[in-house]
Amino acid sequence: MKALLGSQDNWDVVENGYEEPVTTEGYTNAQLNALKVARAKDKAALYLLYRAVDESGFEKIANAKSSKEAWDILEKAKKGDERVKQVRLQTLRGELENMRMKESEGVSEFITRVETVANKLNRNGENLPSSRVVEKILRSLTDDFENIVCAIEESKDLSTLTVEELTGSLEAYEQRKKNKKEKGESLEQALQAKATIKEEKARGGRGQAWGGRGQTWGGRSNTNNNIECYNCGKYGHVAKECYSIKCYNCGNLGHISKDCRSEKKREEPTNFLAEEEDEGLLLVTTIPEVEIKPSCSSEIKPSCSDNSVWYLDTGASNHMCGDEHLFKMLSKEEFGSVSFGDASKVVVKGRGTIWYQQRNGKIGEIGDVYYVPDLKSNILSMGQLMEKGYSVLMKDRELQLKDKLGRLIAQVEMKKNRMYKLELKIVQDECMQLDLEDEAMKWHLRFGHLHFGGLTELVKKEMVFGLPKMEFEKKFCEECVIGKHARTSFPRSSEYRAKEQLGLIHTDLCGPITPESFSGKKYFVSFIDDFSRKTWVYFLKEKLEVFETFKKFKVMVEKETSKFIKAVRSDRGGEFTSVEFNKYCEEHGIKRFLTDVGVTRPKSKPTRTLLYHQQQL
Repeated sequence: MKALLGSQDNWDVVENGYEEPVTTEGYTNAQLNALKVARAKDKAALYLLYRAVDESGFEKIANAKSSKEAWDILEKAKKGDERVKQVRLQTLRGELENMRMKESEGVSEFITRVETVANKLNRNGENLPSSRVVEKILRSLTDDFENIVCAIEESKDLSTLTVEELTGSLEAYEQRKKNKKEKGESLEQALQAKATIKEEKARGGRGQAWGGRGQTWGGRSNTNNNIECYNCGKYGHVAKECYSIKCYNCGNLGHISKDCRSEKKREEPTNFLAEEEDEGLLLVTTIPEVEIKPSCSSEIKPSCSDNSVWYLDTGASNHMCGDEHLFKMLSKEEFGSVSFGDASKVVVKGRGTIWYQQRNGKIGEIGDVYYVPDLKSNILSMGQLMEKGYSVLMKDRELQLKDKLGRLIAQVEMKKNRMYKLELKIVQDECMQLDLEDEAMKWHLRFGHLHFGGLTELVKKEMVFGLPKMEFEKKFCEECVIGKHARTSFPRSSEYRAKEQLGLIHTDLCGPITPESFSGKKYFVSFIDDFSRKTWVYFLKEKLEVFETFKKFKVMVEKETSKFIKAVRSDRGGEFTSVEFNKYCEEHGIKRFLTDVGVTRPKSKPTRTLLYHQQQL
């Protein structure tokens, strides 16, 4: 406001005023012209003040004779007397001193909080130099910034260092630490993948035996006549020494794939990415073996699509999917790369959650599934499930998956290619389109179930551009009836109604609301004046902020109206019945009216209107 008045060359007359003479007799022409200019500036400044204040502020300065008088009234109303000003300064000083940077907070966000409190102190008359703000920021940083704090204190003069220069240095350090951490995590994942590959090779890996053809741990023994071969069922040798063993590469007998001279087939890729699994599988189904025979009259198709088939992999270390459309929620950002058995790598493009339908009709989810676009098959990591307490038993060409309580979750039969396939009924989003031929009902819904009389009024007064000019006849809306379904009315004798402003304040807390706002706010508290129906809404991060918000609200409205809050009506929530809230009301002579939680009648009409619209929408 000072800038606006200064730009119009009216600030001098507002700050110092001018002397209005009783009579102008004996004034020279120069004095009369100077008096005329001063009067014009004063009226212009008073006009700007009228335009800048709201209705309540205008009532305070309506009887002011000059711009200086109006400015003094506004300044006293906003800042209060000297005693109130000192109390406010003490509160802000304590708030500034107790501020500490949070672990989850960035440098820019923390410095903004500090500067906000510092600006409030300066506006209330506190001469807070920039050096004190810089020193406060350096003292309140987390331990992660200890090195840069020491470097700044040693290399720079804090008395001349500005907050902007300090912010730039700290943000640059924070970005370097973040980049270094990301490189460290990538290196750690690469080392972990390499170690896993070595471990697989050490124990033979998938499809590898402990020895080559004709190789044993000490040669075939002729004395082991009681040993039964698991491959051919004969006695005198073990499976790895069996001449009837089948090669996985060429399909011939007598040797294993490791010693096969035929061209090596490319094995199905195995990934080595470790990640924790939050949600397990429940009530999944298996794929029946389908034998497809040629037919001239019909074509037999598999019972499920490729996207619903998941391979149970004991060598994979994380769930992976290559179809983006299967994800219910997907965070698209790079999470490193996946290493395959042939030393090739592909980039992980995201991580998300996939929903599937269980046999009992409920919806389950698979969490932390990596999105790998180059992957052609969906993979479920058995290792991740076992880490979470699930048990896996493979016996007689079957795989059984049990939960922590020993209940059977899935039973999968091994296929001819020695793989275990599982079918999941994936739940995907569907976008439904509503086609309404009734124009009146369509606009009734678009305006949040506004009554049809209100729609007719909008058309007659041309208050909305684009609204068709038509007669809105009353229609039956089921949602409106259900939303306004009323409980038994409360006895009017039990209600206390205000007879003046701030005679009764209705308050209520709503939340937590999902998703939360960009600033982390997930609650809001409303204050409604029973007499004027005026409503104030404050957004909060936690329930604990209700008491401090009420105190700020009380100071604000009492200063604006020059009246005092006499009664407060709320439910019996802990945020309104705490010891400090009750004690504060007793000290200030505020009556308390408590209602049951969820009862809308005593919360006044504005709150009920909000609830009705919420229920209808």
